[in-house]
Amino acid sequence: MLETGLINRPMSDLLMSLGHTDCIAIADAGLPLPVDVPVVDVSLKVNMPTMTDVLEEVLQYFLCERYLLAAELERANPSIYRQTTDLLQMSLGTPEREIISHEDLKRKLGSCKGIIRTGDFHAYSNVLLYAGSSSRFTRECM
Repeated sequence: MLETGLINRPMSDLLMSLGHTDCIAIADAGLPLPVDVPVVDVSLKVNMPTMTDVLEEVLQYFLCERYLLAAELERANPSIYRQTTDLLQMSLGTPEREIISHEDLKRKLGSCKGIIRTGDFHAYSNVLLYAGSSSRFTRECM
């Protein structure tokens, strides 16, 4: 039995299945989810865990190349916006940030390989993460 690291099996399976540029979402409790995208529900109760709790753990195992946030998050919950962007900027590499409308973010959920649903009740606390490529891949010629 695994006793360290990410012990949530469905979440670990989701992260292990991703290839370069694949997308996952970490969603708050209220985000409407598409029926055809797998969901790992880690919600326990109101605000447990939060989106940023899950993001912080996911970033221990996930190389993020790019991420999307809704513009509404910065206006509705500026401290969560700052915490989210700080976590992502401290992660491996320097991921590209894209700010879009909440409606556009919801439309992009259908292209995700999976969604991690949290117990977060803070409005617009959602992030889409795009997988980066490891520096372990080498090229003989450029």
